[in-house]
Amino acid sequence: MRISIVVPTYNRGAILTRTLPSLFAQDFPPEDYEIIVVIDGSTDGTAEYLRSQRPGCGFRIVDRPHRGQAAARNSGIAAACGDLVLLLDDDLICYGSLIGEHATAHEESSLRVVRGRIEIADESAPGPATDWMRANCERERFGLEARGFVFPDDAMVYANHSIARAALLDCGATDSNFNMRRGRSCKSCISKRRAS
Repeated sequence: MRISIVVPTYNRGAILTRTLPSLFAQDFPPEDYEIIVVIDGSTDGTAEYLRSQRPGCGFRIVDRPHRGQAAARNSGIAAACGDLVLLLDDDLICYGSLIGEHATAHEESSLRVVRGRIEIADESAPGPATDWMRANCERERFGLEARGFVFPDDAMVYANHSIARAALLDCGATDSNFNMRRGRSCKSCISKRRAS
């Protein structure tokens, strides 16, 4: 298995009905990737929806008690079989070339952290949260480009990031105590590795 895609979710089954089809329709050999959806204690019928899916790629469901997104990601990383792990959020609609672009970016070195761009969809409902997220995505992108990527200080691994599974396991995966809603800072989950 070449790439494992880990998608943690909590009570967002309706959103997954938009996200998963974009992952099932990737321009990447279906035998070379698997999708692992980690249900983090959802009570909204997410499990039933996921069990009804029959994609051409590998597809597994990890159902666990609610402990937060970072802990759910760690469960997915532990279950992954791929050499690379691509971390996605449950509300991302992916271009068909996403997995292939991550795979290509890792060809020169197994010690890379690859960060894909995230854009806020034009059809997102207007409001403070959407405006903040749109501005934050742009600010982060321009900030990293302007100062050059400094590792590990700038290495916050989250949605649309890929890294070698061995590197994630070597450093203990993600910080399970990190909670963006509480505004806690997060050190890199790959602080023992260098990006190239």
